[in-house]
Amino acid sequence: MGVWNYRIIRTLQNGEAHFNIHEVYYDVEGKGEHLWTENPISVGGETIEDLSKTLDYMKQALQRPILEIVDDKLQEWKPD
Repeated sequence: MGVWNYRIIRTLQNGEAHFNIHEVYYDVEGKGEHLWTENPISVGGETIEDLSKTLDYMKQALQRPILEIVDDKLQEWKPD
């Protein structure tokens, strides 16, 4: 069983950097291969409370290191 959270993933589109929030999945110990959603996630919920919780989880992504995809694997992005 794995765990997940929201993370910011940096990508290049037409030579320009873009930062989006994705769901990222880890194994139980947080090691090994990561899986992530291909497309950024949207904000939504069945209730206003659900929407508020989702926004809170997304805000937590701002406190975590930014990731980027290198050779089909996620790694921490190191700004130049």
